[in-house]
Amino acid sequence: MAAVTGGVGVVAAVGSKAHLIKKFQKVGDLLSDFAKASRKLKLEGKKRKTKGNTAKFSDFDVDEVEVKPTDTHGAEDGQHTRPQNKSAGSPEHRAQRWEEYQERGGKWNKDRWDKQYDINMQQANKANKAVDSYAAKHNLTEETGWKKKPL
Repeated sequence: MAAVTGGVGVVAAVGSKAHLIKKFQKVGDLLSDFAKASRKLKLEGKKRKTKGNTAKFSDFDVDEVEVKPTDTHGAEDGQHTRPQNKSAGSPEHRAQRWEEYQERGGKWNKDRWDKQYDINMQQANKANKAVDSYAAKHNLTEETGWKKKPL
């Protein structure tokens, strides 16, 4: 008798949790998909014999390439190598930057480059005004250790 009534109680408890069975079925399906994908990757790895035989850069063919040294304009040592007397946006500055662009192998024509130069100068002026405003607002001066970086 206890076996019969105990069984009824279990059926009632399971029946009240039936909505969870669908959720667990989704989890089971996801785990099954993961297992299949893992097996597939393992088999592909065996086919390529990748286990314990990782790729190294020395395995690749290397072409000899000639690299021109670049002028970092003082980025490493702070010593500027290009003239600093040309004010940003001036015709001399524009000509100097166009020449440097061409030396670096620039692909744009002069008209396209000029348009981008104008945009760059506008952005630089906007940024400098923001920095000046910030410095003024917070009373930052060279005496307090504030140094504004040149363009």
